[in-house]
Amino acid sequence: MTVCLACMAEGGKKVVAAVDNMLTLTIAAGLTYRIESPTSKKLRWLTENVIVMGGGDVDALNIIITNALPRIHKGDRPKIIAEKIRDAYAEHTRDMQEKMILAPVGLNWNQFITQQNKLDTNIASDLYRRLQNFAPAGELVIAGYDTTSNEAHLCVISSGAVLDRNTLGVAFAGSGYPLANMSLTKAGFQKGMTVDEVEKIVRDAMEEARHADGVGPIGDLVIFPK
Repeated sequence: MTVCLACMAEGGKKVVAAVDNMLTLTIAAGLTYRIESPTSKKLRWLTENVIVMGGGDVDALNIIITNALPRIHKGDRPKIIAEKIRDAYAEHTRDMQEKMILAPVGLNWNQFITQQNKLDTNIASDLYRRLQNFAPAGELVIAGYDTTSNEAHLCVISSGAVLDRNTLGVAFAGSGYPLANMSLTKAGFQKGMTVDEVEKIVRDAMEEARHADGVGPIGDLVIFPK
């Protein structure tokens, strides 16, 4: 329930990124609370030239990012940082699956893996189904400038995979994605455009995305490297 958008400019020499300020908080199963927050942590700097933005359960995504931070070093390239966050995401997902699905029936992951053939068929099938259908925390957009290649790098972490978004030079996440994407298409976005052109296109796309459920006004907008 949000929109995160990162676009390249000047042929991949600059990044323009923005996120809305609507927070969707999970209070209980099936119950969420929304609030506009100008101090939301939906956009966070990981290093001087790499940011992460999240669309989904803001609390869970912030836990994932916080868990990844000790592994991230100043000189890490954006692709390496994305892989470290992906690993933290996978670990968080497995931890939540264990706490919410396996622990209530007296199992942990190690016990489930080693003893699954001994479980009642119906119980095992139910556990498999619930594990497979476990809802991920959301999606993460990683946007950075690689000082080794002197090029911007964009990717999306979704369902445990790092999806490269460098070819078109645009990365999205959140429920406002379809409307924002439509706005960029209408504007004729190209990653070779100037920073000023791309900034206007991004602002217009963020405004258009507000028509989607759970998307608020633009919160943070950053342009880098300096």
